[in-house]
Amino acid sequence: APYTLQIATTTMPGDMCNSLAQVSDELIPAALRIAAEDGMASVSRLQRRLQIGHPRASRLVAILEARGFVSPPDGSKPRELRFEPTEVEGLIASLDGK
Repeated sequence: APYTLQIATTTMPGDMCNSLAQVSDELIPAALRIAAEDGMASVSRLQRRLQIGHPRASRLVAILEARGFVSPPDGSKPRELRFEPTEVEGLIASLDGK
């Protein structure tokens, strides 16, 4: 049988961040609260605390990054917060306005 070469197109990282910033997930408020409690955000911590799988926890961290709540990845280190933990409830309230 003949094979057809198909080339997948990908989005640029900036485009991906812009689209992720628009993604909604019911666990975003819980993820923000956990990050504020811990003073950092990590995929493994969200997995344990929210009892979710790695793909969803990873996506939540990516959404938090795209929205500017946490830093970009730095190897395997947890993400740094880009907000004060005391601001978390205000941030969550602002999510409802979107």
